[in-house]
Amino acid sequence: MTRHTELSINVLGMFSFPLDKDLDVEMVTIKTDPTVENGVIISNNDALYLRGIVDIDGLHLQNDTVNLVIDTTIGNYPINFEVSVSMAHPTIQPPVNGIMEWTSIASGSASTTVLGIPINAVLTGDMRYKTILSN
Repeated sequence: MTRHTELSINVLGMFSFPLDKDLDVEMVTIKTDPTVENGVIISNNDALYLRGIVDIDGLHLQNDTVNLVIDTTIGNYPINFEVSVSMAHPTIQPPVNGIMEWTSIASGSASTTVLGIPINAVLTGDMRYKTILSN
């Protein structure tokens, strides 16, 4: 699976900067969720763990949280902090030629300290997911 995020980070309501990041390609496992009728679990060896239900309309994933590291420079000031981003997933259509793809809405907030000054930020944007076939 590939994941690509495009976020807009608004700091202190005064300025914004984009975060456009490809996350590492990762192998995921999709298995039946034994606790829910028509349930599935999508997971990997890292932190990805999504639960959902499959019906005639497609795959309905529960909302989840993704942790991202923000490592950038604003002006001459390096900023490095971790942020939890909430993901709201749409209904995912069945695979076409074995490939599924969807865009989820991302939102979150973060705070850090730069030169002893507390800084708060609001994050909005999306995360695009796409399954890829391996040979």
